[in-house]
Amino acid sequence: MRERLGGLLGLLAASVVVTLLAVSCSSSTSVPGSDAGNHQADGNSLCSHCGAQACCNGICTDTNTDTNNCGQCSNACLPGPSPDCVMGLCGCSGNSGQACQATDTCCSNGCKNLKTDAANCGECGKKCTGNQTCTNGSCSCGGATCSGTQICCTNACVDKNTDKNNCGFCGNQCQGSATCTNGLCSGNNNCGPGGTACPTGQQCCPNVCCTTCLGGVCMDGQDAGT
Repeated sequence: MRERLGGLLGLLAASVVVTLLAVSCSSSTSVPGSDAGNHQADGNSLCSHCGAQACCNGICTDTNTDTNNCGQCSNACLPGPSPDCVMGLCGCSGNSGQACQATDTCCSNGCKNLKTDAANCGECGKKCTGNQTCTNGSCSCGGATCSGTQICCTNACVDKNTDKNNCGFCGNQCQGSATCTNGLCSGNNNCGPGGTACPTGQQCCPNVCCTTCLGGVCMDGQDAGT
């Protein structure tokens, strides 16, 4: 009788242990960020609240604008001609979203040829100064590079501050004995076809005596000899 009772008690104890283990397993909670209850069939996690966005490598992604996932996951817009993603297509936002040609680069103000564009020479926004042109991505003037106060006039670098044939700007000639000082003709004793001596306070700009000269134009409208 005792042996039978002991066997029944053993079976009862084993049943209690199994029940406790089952309750423990069923009541366990998933850790936030784990795969439990938040794992998608494609292997991406943490994307259960993406809404209209796509789940790319476990991250909610707007494939309409993401340059690394343009139109679909892992479709990267290559740097260079068209690095922007516009409405799911690789293009250039500065060019109304249209892709640039192979020879152009997407700049903020559109597709530009960095080898020839004097306003974007070698890189976007780099401007060639002093009338220089852009050749193979470098600013040049007849093969040379102007610097400082030099400007490019007829494929030659000249100093606009001292060159009497290009005083202040290309083609502005200081007449007769007049010299070019800081980009202005001075010593104007022989101005214009008639060799007029400019009155005190006026200068030859060019061929005409003026009180104020800007870009070769008399601002006060005075004629030579007045």
